[in-house]
Amino acid sequence: MKAGIRFKDGDKLDVYLDKIVNATEKGKNKYLDLAKNETKKAIVRHMPKSKKPRRNVRMINDVYAGKQEDKEYGGKRAIVRGKQTTGRLWHLVNDGGWKNRQPTHFMDKAISDVDAMRDSLIDKALKGVGE
Repeated sequence: MKAGIRFKDGDKLDVYLDKIVNATEKGKNKYLDLAKNETKKAIVRHMPKSKKPRRNVRMINDVYAGKQEDKEYGGKRAIVRGKQTTGRLWHLVNDGGWKNRQPTHFMDKAISDVDAMRDSLIDKALKGVGE
């Protein structure tokens, strides 16, 4: 048994597929922007408010949100982390440990908040992509 497919207008199909790829790329970038902004808001909301700044910078004012190219797999990802001054102290505040501090789990709470709203963020990002 033998089967075959014939294309009369193969160029139109290529243009259509290129439009789909471009639209999904725009939707992905928009989703990453929404995800990084919402994650940063959630982290700032759950981060403990310190009265005494470390090195004249409070952790709540030292949050970086951006996009990063994944070198191993080739995709993009949104990252939210502490900047140079307080970034290396986040795990101590989150998990406890320095001077017998109680753990706050602010990162865990922020991640669970963003996971709960992930579907709505995807819907917002892909709204109008297929039109």
